[in-house]
Amino acid sequence: MGPTVRPGEVTGATEDQVVIAIGRQDHQKGYPVLVARFDELADRRPGVRLWIVGRSGSATPDLQRALASMRHADRVDLLGQRDDVAELLTAADVMVCSSWREGAAGSVIEAMASGTPVVSVPLAGTADMLVDGENAVVVPVERLAQGLDRVLGDPDLARRLARNARKTFDDDFTIARARSRMVEIYEMVAGSGDSSS
Repeated sequence: MGPTVRPGEVTGATEDQVVIAIGRQDHQKGYPVLVARFDELADRRPGVRLWIVGRSGSATPDLQRALASMRHADRVDLLGQRDDVAELLTAADVMVCSSWREGAAGSVIEAMASGTPVVSVPLAGTADMLVDGENAVVVPVERLAQGLDRVLGDPDLARRLARNARKTFDDDFTIARARSRMVEIYEMVAGSGDSSS
């Protein structure tokens, strides 16, 4: 594994391309599979790094075994639990979601808000939020390396995805939008009352 990034420090952000994954090291995050796919990506991109942000969890032993079998483990940084995730997201070139199950997919929403392009596997929890080729790249888990390579190799695509993802966030996830939706619901309920009684 590469050097630990200290709080407030963003290592390799200028000379390397950075892929970031966020979440506790639990089985549903799919990190052992992610590092295997990252090995494929690193074969073709010598300047790429992977930051995994999140505390240890149920899959940490599996992740450690996967790292031990990698060709490019020196390009993977396990950053642990952080209080500067927003800064790390901004420094990263792409956020990856390798989970096979997610609830609200908070890290994906945070990436969209920060303007970091997203590459994700298909998930029930993000199906209404991520549109492949429009605000994200959505690929089967076995094609994560290709999806990441596509975004890292095409700055225009990365900018367009980030811009559209930010629009999705503004349209669907801001407090102002939530307030507007609540008003719409109240007006609909109030307007559907039976005035004959």
